[in-house]
Amino acid sequence: MTAAPAIDLRAAATRAHEASPPAAAIDADWTDAASLADQAPPPRQWVVTNWIPRRAVTLLSGDGGVGKSLLCLQLCVATASGGSWLGLETEPGPAVALFCEDDADEVHRRLVDVSAAADVEIATLGGFSFCCPPAVDVSLFSEHDAIAAQRWRSLLERLMRMQPRPVVIVIDAAADVFDANESDRAKVRRFLRMLRGLALELDAAVVLISHPSRAGLAARDLLSGSTAWGNSVRSRLTFDAPKRALPDLRELQRVKGNYAARGEGSIMLRWDAGAFVVEGRLDAIAQQARAAQADRVFMALFAKMTDEGQVLRHSPGPHYAPKLMAERDEAERLTAAEFRAAMNRCLGSNRVEIVDQPGRSPSKAAKMLRMREPAS
Repeated sequence: MTAAPAIDLRAAATRAHEASPPAAAIDADWTDAASLADQAPPPRQWVVTNWIPRRAVTLLSGDGGVGKSLLCLQLCVATASGGSWLGLETEPGPAVALFCEDDADEVHRRLVDVSAAADVEIATLGGFSFCCPPAVDVSLFSEHDAIAAQRWRSLLERLMRMQPRPVVIVIDAAADVFDANESDRAKVRRFLRMLRGLALELDAAVVLISHPSRAGLAARDLLSGSTAWGNSVRSRLTFDAPKRALPDLRELQRVKGNYAARGEGSIMLRWDAGAFVVEGRLDAIAQQARAAQADRVFMALFAKMTDEGQVLRHSPGPHYAPKLMAERDEAERLTAAEFRAAMNRCLGSNRVEIVDQPGRSPSKAAKMLRMREPAS
């Protein structure tokens, strides 16, 4: 492997740390579009195609205890071993992880299970390194602690000395390294720009794990604090345990993917012997039967819930029909993803329709789902 060119570590660390570069630097980055006419753009780089882009920050959100750290450990093992992650191909290369919520012994125990599930010998994982800081302040961005900037530069310099450099960097979790008001949009954006600077400097993917607030859990968007957390990253994933489903089931959703192809934005997983595996795929006949069941239950619940006076919508939010239906006792263990597919089929077959919600002023117009009247 060709050695990476020598770089000025201090200068690189400063570039990645700067949240607001001076105007002169911005002026220097202007590009004349015409100068690109005869140049082919470089291909977009991925660690996991359509899910985790390189040179960008991916936010992975989920409630405590759902398994986010384990999921990311599996990602690190996959890239370090050149294997697959949840059945998806990965870009082979070194991986590093900062686990602020677990000690080294716990990571070791999980690593044994993950390696066994991936059929990988731990002795071959020399490309994966992790750090479990002691139970002290490990903030990398702080409005109170001046030492946070020194910790950040120290981390940058360590990562940039690695040869070869990592292709994925996991930071677990945002609450441990971001010591500021999570609802302060400006500070959140500065912090995420720091992480993006790290991704650009190392040509790597940065995966930041975060926990939702109570409001985020209620709204099911699994966010916390300012909307800048979701808006300032180029990829956002959620990891959740579907309600009313089997206890070992999880759902990984791509809720934002600026560079991703549309569709296939959900993967159903099952915890098995210390690792997550893709839930068994159904054959064509079973898939048709499952889809017919989902359509039947969707329409039955739609009728019942509208009779109860509930407003159901087709877009994510407090009234999102698939999420609300999946939480009902009558859901027959169908997931929100299956109800979403059923909703789209019912819309396509004109069994339900999207209409303006009555009784709302024009300034507060909103759409809702309604059972379509049969043709006379």
